[in-house]
Amino acid sequence: MVSSLTNCQSTSPRHRYGRLVPVQLLESIRSNPEAWNFYAKERDLIDDGPQSMFDMRLPFHQIEMRNCPDLKPLLRRREGRSVSMSNLTELVKETVGSKQSVVLLDWVSFRGRFHIIGYNATREKICIIKQIEKPSVHKVDA
Repeated sequence: MVSSLTNCQSTSPRHRYGRLVPVQLLESIRSNPEAWNFYAKERDLIDDGPQSMFDMRLPFHQIEMRNCPDLKPLLRRREGRSVSMSNLTELVKETVGSKQSVVLLDWVSFRGRFHIIGYNATREKICIIKQIEKPSVHKVDA
């Protein structure tokens, strides 16, 4: 599955496109008026900028959001908790369903080597391992 920014929205309250909400999850939130109202109000508070953090409106609202069962998958995605490879399949099925094939990519720098790893979460197997010897690093101003 390949998503574009037009098919996703950020889950991160501080970085608008830091984390993406899969279309299916966003549709699920939209289908429940209570969940959508919580989500929309949070977006408005984020758009208010740092003031909503300083006066605690955003943090208190996010605590209230925990009471809405349809927002639990979204909130779990924000936790940044680590999951085992066996848990990835369950997470993928919960997020996009079982009919789509999903490959997750990650990278690691280890002992001077750069590794790219792909894990097919649908089939539960590693499908890509790419090792790059002596990678060159370039600083990019954002």
